[in-house]
Amino acid sequence: MIDYALRRRFSFVEMESAFASESFKEYQASLISPTFDNIINLIIKLNDDNMYQIFTYVKNYDKSNTGNVSGILLYAKTDETVLPDEKPFKIGGNTFSVKTLDLNTEFSEISNQLNEIIKFI
Repeated sequence: MIDYALRRRFSFVEMESAFASESFKEYQASLISPTFDNIINLIIKLNDDNMYQIFTYVKNYDKSNTGNVSGILLYAKTDETVLPDEKPFKIGGNTFSVKTLDLNTEFSEISNQLNEIIKFI
């Protein structure tokens, strides 16, 4: 799934999420589902098109809703004081994580970081 998502990433056409559209709001209200509302609110809170994209990949891959498919957003580490390194969290029964990777180091250390990140899967 990770390899597929990375390869597909470069063939996507940029699209805006429709969470703010009236038709989506009407659809969401018609569901009367606190779980769905929480999922949408979390995606909006993260304010990240990448989160929406990985959520879509995972949910489409996990068609049977087994929860056995996970998603990771991996960003290059910067000098920002606040980093998006989150503990894994669940959305809609699937596990997601947001991590950073320090690319300003030797390859062996990058490899170690990736091995630590992948343990969550």
